Amino acid sequence: MLDELAGLLLLPGLRVVAMWLGLTLVRVDTATYGLRLDAEFLHPLWTLPLPLIGYGQPMCLVAVQSTVTGLAGRRLRWHPVTRTGATREAVESHPSG
Repeated sequence: MLDELAGLLLLPGLRVVAMWLGLTLVRVDTATYGLRLDAEFLHPLWTLPLPLIGYGQPMCLVAVQSTVTGLAGRRLRWHPVTRTGATREAVESHPSG
């Protein structure tokens, strides 16, 4: 994320957009080739750029949060999962066939 922000601020905007489009086209070409080898539909290709937008930024925020808490000498609080035993009850009550 920092590289992207630095690129947007320091490099010419047209160059950044051209590089992003170029890399996206390489990914689309590779995915198209793979889908055609498997005789699959090409319809899902429109979703290919979405992870770059919707997944990369939150993961960078997680990395920044972890780094900041580590440098501050604190532990990152984990969100514990409350175990209810509902799965075991469901499995035990299901008749095995």
